Amino acid sequence: MDINSINTVNPTEEELDTWNKEGMKYYQGDGVEQNYEEAVKWFRMAARKGFTKAMYNIGICYNYGEGVPENKEEAAIWYNKAAEKNYVPAQIGIAKLYLLGNGVPQDYKKHLYWLKRAAEQGSADAQYMLGGAYARGLGVDKNYKEAFKWLEKGAEQGDEKSQLTIGAMVLSAGKDDDLSEYIPLAKKWYRVAAENGNLEAHFMLSSIYNHEGNFAEGDNLIRIAAEKGHAQSQELLGIAYYTGDRVEQDYTKAAFWLHKAAYQGMAYAMYVLGLCYLYGDGVEENTETALDWIDKAAENGDQNAIDFLKSLDEE
Repeated sequence: MDINSINTVNPTEEELDTWNKEGMKYYQGDGVEQNYEEAVKWFRMAARKGFTKAMYNIGICYNYGEGVPENKEEAAIWYNKAAEKNYVPAQIGIAKLYLLGNGVPQDYKKHLYWLKRAAEQGSADAQYMLGGAYARGLGVDKNYKEAFKWLEKGAEQGDEKSQLTIGAMVLSAGKDDDLSEYIPLAKKWYRVAAENGNLEAHFMLSSIYNHEGNFAEGDNLIRIAAEKGHAQSQELLGIAYYTGDRVEQDYTKAAFWLHKAAYQGMAYAMYVLGLCYLYGDGVEENTETALDWIDKAAENGDQNAIDFLKSLDEE
């Protein structure tokens, strides 16, 4: 389609939609060579005629400097135009700009206002963000009841971020924020996420069970997550076998799980695995390999490893 041959005087809604779709082709490189500048031409043509999606799309281009120089102020203008017409992605976009103070003065109340409008239209992303705003007290007094209400709405739509955040909020609550009444809600959504294959949910749900004293269920979840490749669970399982914490001490099994966790970047697992090699616990004693693992642990910020290496230097 030749943009120069388009009659732009009184386009129909269908024609505006076609222009926007043409812009998307160039933006995504769908059937044509990707060309942000060409995309902007099509978006701008439709946006100037009031086509909502094109307003949002040109806002994206300004926000990220695609086809035009990056300009957060211009992005905010276009996002706002589309947001006023109840376009949910634009409402979330302008909310983020107000949160960060990009292109507009930082304003938590306006951030909340636009999130709420998007959340009320059923956006799971907005519901998740709105729940977080109420939990942190951004633009409003901290209100956990409202936070959990919106997070659960997102969770009910299958949004894993919302499902996991409900539990994370409960587990991280301080003495001044007694959220014990929400523990059943946290367990419910961790279970849902876990059943859908989220290994982090297995791990976090185990924390709740262990907190309640149900160590058998908690340890079982840790083992399941470890067997499915969750690094932190592998580390915990390896440490449990190394120390004999609620399992029969078994250095061979400890080394097995610590290896798996260490290769996934778990610094403490690297350190303890180094000790295994140093003392021949579950593996053949090898000082060189031991120091290699302890060095890696230190490089990854493990304080035990750092202190160990300092002690060697002082000898």
